[in-house]
Amino acid sequence: MTSTVRSSHHHGPSIRRLLTILLATMAFLVASLFILTSLQLQGSNHEAKVENRRTQSLLIANSMQESSDDLTLMVRLYVSTGQPQYRDYYNEILAIRAGTAPRPLNYTSTFWDQVLAHGTGFVTYGPPESLTDQMRAAGFTPLEFDALNSALRSSNQLATLELLVMDQVALRIAKGVNATYSTDVEPDYRLLVDANYLAQKGVIMGAVSDFINLVDQTTAADVARVQRDNHRLFVAQLAVLAAIVLVGAAAWIVTKRQALRPLNHLIDATRRIAGGDYRERAAVKGVSELERVADAFNAMASAVEADVERRVHAEHVATEARRAAEDASRAKSSFLAAMSHEIRTPMIGVTGMLEVLAQSDLSRPQRHMVGTAQSSAAALLQIIGDTLDFSKIEAGKLEIASSTFSVRGVVGSAVATFIHTASAKGLQLTAHCDDQLEAAHIGDPLRIRQILSNFLSNSVKFTDVGGIELTVRVVGPVGADASKTSAQSLEFMVVDTGIGLTREQQQNLFGEFAQAEPSTTHRFGGTGLGLAICKKLALLMGGDVTMDSSIGHGTTLRLNLELPIGDESQVLPEATFTSTRFAASRPTPTRVEAIREGSLVLAAEDHSVNRAVLLHQLETVGICADTADDGQQALELFISGDYSMVITDVHMPRLDGYGLAEAIRRFEAETGRRRTPIMALTANVMQGEPQRCLDAGMDDFAAKPATIPLLAAKVHEWLPHLEFPRLVADEEVQPVGVSGSHGDCFDHSVLDELTGGDASLAALILRDFVDSTTVDMGRLDEALQAEDAEEVRHQAHRIKGVGSAVGATEVATVAARLESAAPDGDAADLRAMREELSAAFDKVMAELKSDPT
Repeated sequence: MTSTVRSSHHHGPSIRRLLTILLATMAFLVASLFILTSLQLQGSNHEAKVENRRTQSLLIANSMQESSDDLTLMVRLYVSTGQPQYRDYYNEILAIRAGTAPRPLNYTSTFWDQVLAHGTGFVTYGPPESLTDQMRAAGFTPLEFDALNSALRSSNQLATLELLVMDQVALRIAKGVNATYSTDVEPDYRLLVDANYLAQKGVIMGAVSDFINLVDQTTAADVARVQRDNHRLFVAQLAVLAAIVLVGAAAWIVTKRQALRPLNHLIDATRRIAGGDYRERAAVKGVSELERVADAFNAMASAVEADVERRVHAEHVATEARRAAEDASRAKSSFLAAMSHEIRTPMIGVTGMLEVLAQSDLSRPQRHMVGTAQSSAAALLQIIGDTLDFSKIEAGKLEIASSTFSVRGVVGSAVATFIHTASAKGLQLTAHCDDQLEAAHIGDPLRIRQILSNFLSNSVKFTDVGGIELTVRVVGPVGADASKTSAQSLEFMVVDTGIGLTREQQQNLFGEFAQAEPSTTHRFGGTGLGLAICKKLALLMGGDVTMDSSIGHGTTLRLNLELPIGDESQVLPEATFTSTRFAASRPTPTRVEAIREGSLVLAAEDHSVNRAVLLHQLETVGICADTADDGQQALELFISGDYSMVITDVHMPRLDGYGLAEAIRRFEAETGRRRTPIMALTANVMQGEPQRCLDAGMDDFAAKPATIPLLAAKVHEWLPHLEFPRLVADEEVQPVGVSGSHGDCFDHSVLDELTGGDASLAALILRDFVDSTTVDMGRLDEALQAEDAEEVRHQAHRIKGVGSAVGATEVATVAARLESAAPDGDAADLRAMREELSAAFDKVMAELKSDPT
């Protein structure tokens, strides 16, 4: 029965060596990608310089052409009217062009039109600069300089004729401008309009045209060369990215063959031996570390097999076998932990370089590829982290590190981590703490934040419409009993409006490597370890994690803990975190410029507060917009205008958002106009609303209140031809505030985010909010008195939307309840909710009076 034990042989490759090769290869590929991107940026910068030179050249040519036309205008006005100021203007134009007189700072094509209309009182002068000096500073080629200088010489020659004519006319003007003046100067005036004069003007314009053609040819050649170089660099980038993917796939295959598969063989052998098959041996071929473990394991199994015939030692042998199996399991966990650490280090390097690459000037396909790589790397880091934590828990090495901390600070930090991810999906993410919550507690803030972050991550991942709320509630002791105890029982609850789970799915979800269904991993990613780890962490801290959910109605996750009350003076401040904020470097164009570049937006919103906020946000993004009070006005503007995008509320008088979208699509089909992107922006975030908007002909959907980064992303997505600023993440901001259950009924941070911190705009919005809500409350009372359920629902919807937009959270919450109850609610209940809404509005008024900022 005894088998020969393999004592020594040539072991397979070391996992350390494999990881070193992988890290070196990935570092080389990432460095290559960085170099290629840098070269591409240099090419793009050169192309921009070429275009800027062309623009400058055209401006100088235009200045040459305009000065010639202005001279002609002034000499003709002087001769025809006999007014001396026109000769003064003529001489000033010549002096400015020659650089002997100061140059006006606002010297544009309409300058002399303004002077003729209003005089020179508005003019601000700068230093003299001749047209020849401008031409030299522009760095023209000899051919370009000669072409434009030829136009200047021709214009100066024509000026000689014009000066002679003005000298002749000056003699007649000295006699007085009377009834015979026009007849007397008519021969002189004909010299300014005859064929010879016009031919000389044609020579000037022809020279300008030759100059423009030379500039266009030079620019086209330079741009074509840069584009060819960039195309080759782009192909090289694709090749490097493909190599990165292949190296990653190869690493996974090697890891599976050299580590995971041998580990499974070792586990299978362990199970068979534990079941009584002492002849089993672990035939492991993989990394050297696992082969050594297998050698030791086989030696142990041989010893057990040799001793099994002796009944007197049977019990002792069985005990040793069980102990050895436990050692093997711990070795497995230790190996997984070590491997997770080894993989995490190069992956952090990969994510860091991808983040740096994302901040560079990339094309849209390149940015999409970098974003895909970033999301894949983040998912892999999450898997590694879950595996490491689970291994520590399984090996009994995870310890709870208690310290004095603020629950509100931990909640704010956790919410801040996901606030922009939720906003990017159009979700409302809020936090709420009980007034009974003490200022300081003793526990492990890192593990509590880890559990809450996992809850929020799942909610954001599995919620497409609606919102997410994190609530902290004191469940005991409270009131008079609170002063008699040194601890509080807390319930941390995350509620979402996501897809939900069945009872069967919930029963398995806290198991190891469990998902709600097999397709979940493919659709959303993850290991299925998150909630299992949360459950184990909660149990280690003396608490528990539970769940309530139903399909289509969202999920509620709860963490229950009993935490000792701590000393507030010992609480360390929460660390700041890096937040993505919108950098509005794109200047807002005029309406004419917006039409020319294809960026004019039509915004339909019936509420004045929401309309003001949306208009300011679009201007901050760098977008010029027209606004409409309702759908019918928006349709009339769209038919008569040239809009590149439409942003519309859903519920509006006369014609709602659905009808507006359908009417626009009909108009486009009848006239053959190109399809204009339409995005719904509404406070109605119930299940099915996005699909209803798409069915009506819209292209996108976002929930109110929308943030500036969200609007920037949406406009960038639907108007990709525009140059937009990127999102930057270089400024530190404080964690998101957390409101209490009573008081703090007005969240100033919401208004700050909507206005970008513009205090004057915030004051205007708040004043409009108070005025409009007062009017809406009056209309709500009329609808309640008339028992008009639809009008009650409509007014409650308006109040809810504007309350959410400006941060009046309690007003918005009560209005939302009233909106939901209006169709079928009892009249007495509706009036009670109306009183509650009035009380909430009075709280906001009182808070605004006490803190007008």
